[in-house]
Amino acid sequence: MQDRTLFTHDKLVISQNKIIGIVGRNGVGKTTFLNNIASIIKKKDNESYSYVQQLLENTNPISGGEKVKTALLRAFDTRSDILLLDEPSANLDEKHCKWLIQKLYKFEGIILMVSHDIAFLNLANEIWLINNNKLKVYTGNYESYIKLRKKDEEKRDQIYKNQQRQIKHLKNEIIKRKQRAYRLKKGNGKRMTNSEKKASGRTSHDGMERKMQAGAKAIEKRIVRMDLVHKVVTHKPIKFIEIHKELYLRKTILKMKETVKSFV
Repeated sequence: MQDRTLFTHDKLVISQNKIIGIVGRNGVGKTTFLNNIASIIKKKDNESYSYVQQLLENTNPISGGEKVKTALLRAFDTRSDILLLDEPSANLDEKHCKWLIQKLYKFEGIILMVSHDIAFLNLANEIWLINNNKLKVYTGNYESYIKLRKKDEEKRDQIYKNQQRQIKHLKNEIIKRKQRAYRLKKGNGKRMTNSEKKASGRTSHDGMERKMQAGAKAIEKRIVRMDLVHKVVTHKPIKFIEIHKELYLRKTILKMKETVKSFV
């Protein structure tokens, strides 16, 4: 399998007693990231860690939950400095989820956790978001992260719109300069003698044409050199519906059954 860059980030610092929630869309490499962290820690003699990996095999919820609980108990019993968890609540029932939340809350050490469970992510005091091959650190729990990310996206969206307006303006300027250069070259539809050029104040006719063309190319290069801001892509949450619930068309405003109406 060909290597790929998961994300780029200048520096990551993890202090003691940190609970870090790692989030991002499926396929961005969250599990791979945990695996890499485990490999790095394994090479250090002064750090101990426990890694509870996601249960991938097809098992029923009971056996899956028991396996996860056993792995978690083993991890807590080792009293490691660092605890790595990949979707720890995926196969746990509500009772064991509450048990695990209490264990994590009391854990003295560093926790790095990949999870889709908001209850677990709200235990975090730092959220690491992997998105668009970059990692961004947000201080606070998941609820704080959602608010901060929304502000970030609103700010980026405004920067994107401003840049797009600037690019549109520059492209219009390119068109104007090229059109002017074309008119200068054609002499507004007729060939001009040197005396006509002099009379119209266009003694540097060819020079002005070259200047317009050069100006247009300079603007084109300016656009190419721009550090483009990508449009903010927001993903609508998936909504689940009851399979027996009747669905109505969006245009349906009111539906009535077995109703008596009268006018006075």
